[in-house]
This record gives sequence, C-alpha cells and structure tokens, in this order.
Amino acid sequence: MCETGVCSRMQRVVSIPEFVKGQLWKFDQRCIEIGHVGKLLVSHKGVVLGEKKPARSKSRLMTIKELQRFLTENRAVLIPDSGA
Repeated sequence: MCETGVCSRMQRVVSIPEFVKGQLWKFDQRCIEIGHVGKLLVSHKGVVLGEKKPARSKSRLMTIKELQRFLTENRAVLIPDSGA
C-alpha cells in the first residue's frame, strides 16, 4: 500500500489458468495455440486470424513463466472451449 493510502498507478494482478494442449490465446489479430505442456516448458504455434487459410508458424518452446508474462503483457484472452 502507498504511504498516502492511494496509489496513482495500481497494478492489477491477472491470473492465467494452467496451460492445456489445444488452448487458443487471442491478442490483436493473432493467436497462440498451445501444444505440449511439460513441467517447465510449453510448446506453442502462432496463428494469424482473418485469412481464408490461417497461417501457422513453426512450433516454439518457452518456459511457462515467460509465456505467462508474454500473454499478460499483450492482454491475451483465452478463447472458450479451445482446450482439451
């Protein structure tokens, strides 16, 4: 808490649910599709929306914390019923 009791800039804590294979996270006009989820790493693919045939990128690996931070910074939203 701030000394005056009121902070000019409050940080909002956003909790991201556990990653599950097949989830789609949307931000801007792009999505990330979650692949394999391990103890520390997550594989994911980028998907571009709004095209007749969605363009997919190669699968990439990131740590779970890095991906959570990336999704939070980009204000990504989980698309309902996209997980297993």
